[in-house]
Parts: sequence; C-alpha cells; structure tokens
Amino acid sequence: MTTRRQGFIIVVAALAVCCAGPAFANIQTFTIDGDATLAPGGLEVTVTGTLQCSLGESASIGVAVAQDRGQQTATASGSTQLTCDGSLQSWSIHAITNSGLKTGPAGARASAATFLGPPTFVLTDTATATARVHLR
Repeated sequence: MTTRRQGFIIVVAALAVCCAGPAFANIQTFTIDGDATLAPGGLEVTVTGTLQCSLGESASIGVAVAQDRGQQTATASGSTQLTCDGSLQSWSIHAITNSGLKTGPAGARASAATFLGPPTFVLTDTATATARVHLR
C-alpha cells in the first residue's frame, strides 16, 4: 500500500471518529417480570418488565398473554409508549381480554421497537421477550 493511500485511509478514519453523529446502542435490555397482576373478574392483567434503550429514542412496547383453558386459550393484549433515558426503565401494560383469565400459569410475549423522531420517525431497533408468568 502506498504512503499516500495510507494517509488517505487515516484521514477518513479520523473524520469518521471525530465527526460522526451520536452513536446509538438502541435496545440493550428487554425483559418480562415473572408475576403479573390479574384484575378482579379476570378481564385485565397487568404485565410489567424492564427496557433499557438509548437516550433520545422513543419506545413502543406491546404484550400478549395466553393461558390454556382446556379446549380454549384465553388471550389478552395491550401496549404502551415510553421515552428512553438510557437507564434501565420499568414498563407496565394493562392487557385486556374478552374471554377471562384465571390465577395460575400463563405465557407472555412482548415486543419492543425503538424510534428516532419526530419530525420523521426512523425505526432503530426491535426486540422480543418471552416468559412464563404467574397470574396473581
């Protein structure tokens, strides 16, 4: 490699390091807690967890809970939004069902997506978490 080419590569690398925009790590952690709170009547369940995403991003989280009820499966779903601050943040979603849930074991699946914006929204990352939860 010529000295001139090496010098050019060093200059380009230095410009990339010093002048690049902010680096985003996006979603670092995404979890579902093992216990969920069932409302009286079983038509709503509160699912909680944690999310750590990059400062300046917004996050959209959706959750679905499924519980085997013999020949049927009862399902509940819900969503929430939060503003990422770079720390490990707690989230809570009230998932609604028409079929009724009961205390006991259930499966939960949550999806998170992070965005930059406005004025335009740019998807920066996605993550999925699954857990066996106990409805109490």
